[in-house]
Amino acid sequence: MLGDVCLWSRMTESDAEQFVRETLQRWLTIEPQKALTNLAAASQGDEAGAVRKIVQELIWKWSAEAKSISPYERSARVKLLEHTIYLVPDQVLDLISVYAALTPESRTESTDKRVPDMDDYGPLLAGIGRLPGYAVRVAPIVLALTKRNLSSSYDTYKPKRLFSSIVSPLSHGKEDIKHVVEYLYEQCKNPNVDSHVAEAFIACATELLSASHEYTDSYEDTFSIGHRVVRAVRCHRVSGVYFGALTEASSSPKSGTSHCYYRGLGRARP
Repeated sequence: MLGDVCLWSRMTESDAEQFVRETLQRWLTIEPQKALTNLAAASQGDEAGAVRKIVQELIWKWSAEAKSISPYERSARVKLLEHTIYLVPDQVLDLISVYAALTPESRTESTDKRVPDMDDYGPLLAGIGRLPGYAVRVAPIVLALTKRNLSSSYDTYKPKRLFSSIVSPLSHGKEDIKHVVEYLYEQCKNPNVDSHVAEAFIACATELLSASHEYTDSYEDTFSIGHRVVRAVRCHRVSGVYFGALTEASSSPKSGTSHCYYRGLGRARP
């Protein structure tokens, strides 16, 4: 804590950019994880500060170098960014997109397993997906990664679970959820849509219709997983698709129209 305070104080001085740049140049080859983690922790709340600018430049450099480095090095770089996502979420998503484009689609077990996988990308996407306004930006990237058939040792970072997490009412507001579902719904309207898009849409629908939602809590050396009940909402209308738990027809006194709601997905019937 004291170290963070001293580091924060140092980064408020006039030569902060030079200090951060020289610090990263010195420590990225020795202790890259600690260097980025400590700088990011010390700059919390300073979204326009020196650390943000220098880390942006670093990620732009990594994106430009993507084709010239090994898959193993790409994986190592992805792992370094977990503690910087709140500072530079857009640049992290751009880097993931660049790396994903370099991974062949429909990978098989015989494909080089050193490429970044969902265990590498998952923590970044889950963290950025929790930021207000970013869930809909995460969705197309998860779809792109799904095409690559990337493995994951943890269910939390598998595509279906990531989609469930970015529409969870425990961590997202109505507008963020709406934008994700609208995006997937529009993709599903394409007659040539891939099956994984429909599976993502169903994963979101299942999460929204659940009676309870999974959550995780962590504090110091404890970590717990459980389910929490959210007060039911009668019906959510998104792009003409209804998420509801009612099976009977009901009348709307305000509009003078009646609709039929289904358990699951359905369209309004006049």
